[in-house]
Amino acid sequence: MNINQICMKCMTGKINEEGKCTSCGALQDAEKNGSKHLPVKTILKGKYLVGRVIGEGGFGITYIGYDLDLEIRVAIKEFCPKNSVERDIEDGLTIYPLFFS
Repeated sequence: MNINQICMKCMTGKINEEGKCTSCGALQDAEKNGSKHLPVKTILKGKYLVGRVIGEGGFGITYIGYDLDLEIRVAIKEFCPKNSVERDIEDGLTIYPLFFS
């Protein structure tokens, strides 16, 4: 499966020649996550494709995702307690704990 053809907003549509999703109409160049989130199109454990952020709270971040083996939409929850961790801005993946004295 070509991950560049999966919509990062809805994970159900295909991307047309204009770069828009055939299902939700989202323009794919606009689908980016913030610097404190996992980058869009990150693949976790060789199986889960990370899409856009769909929720965020005190204990973590929820992303829309896609299971590349089963070819279904999933929710990906990242344990990321607010004010307790910080993401490495260089690689966008590594999280460091913040220590308080």
